[in-house]
Amino acid sequence: MPSLVPVRAALDVARTRDLRGGLVVIDHGLRSRAFDRVVARSYLEARSAFRGTKVAALALALADPLSESAGESLSRAGMYEARLARPVLQKWFHDAEGRIGRVDFWWPCCGVVGEFDGLVKYLGRTERGGRTPEQVVVDEKLREDRIRAVPGVRGFARWTWDDALRQRPMIDKLSAAGLARCSHGPWIAETP
Repeated sequence: MPSLVPVRAALDVARTRDLRGGLVVIDHGLRSRAFDRVVARSYLEARSAFRGTKVAALALALADPLSESAGESLSRAGMYEARLARPVLQKWFHDAEGRIGRVDFWWPCCGVVGEFDGLVKYLGRTERGGRTPEQVVVDEKLREDRIRAVPGVRGFARWTWDDALRQRPMIDKLSAAGLARCSHGPWIAETP
C-alpha cells in the first residue's frame, strides 16, 4: 500500500494556506506521482469537517499534473481567481519547418499564448544545455517569433515570478495580448 504521507502533507498545506499555495503543492504531487487524484479526494472526503477543506477541495479540483513548475501553478491560481478562461497546458506548436516547441499556456478561444519565465531557464546551467545565457535569450526570441507566425496565434504574453505573485501585472499582460476576448467558461466540471 502506498504511503499516505505525501498526500496528507500536500492536503494539509492546501487546507492551511490559500488557493495559490494549495495548487502549487497538489500540482507537484500529481506531476511527481507522489499520489493520485482518487487517493487525494478520498483522503480529503474523510476529513470534510476539518478547517480549510473547501479550499483544499478547490485546489484539488483545479490541479493538473501538466503544470510543470511552481510558477505555472501559481499563475493558474491567479488566472482562476481573476476569472480568466481556462488555458490548455503544454501545447505543442509546429510550422512548415517542423516542431517549434511547447508553450506553457494556450487559449485557443482567442489565439493567445502565455509563457511563465522563471530565471532558471536563462541562468540555470543544466537548463541552458551548454548554451550561454545570451544564446538562450536569442533562441527564445526566435522560438517566439516562429510561434507568433503560426496561423491562429494572435497574441503572446510573457510574465515573471514577480508578475505572477502580484497577479495584476500577469493579468494585464494577458489582457494586452488579447485574452480579454476569450469566453470565460468553467474551469471545473464538478463542484469541488
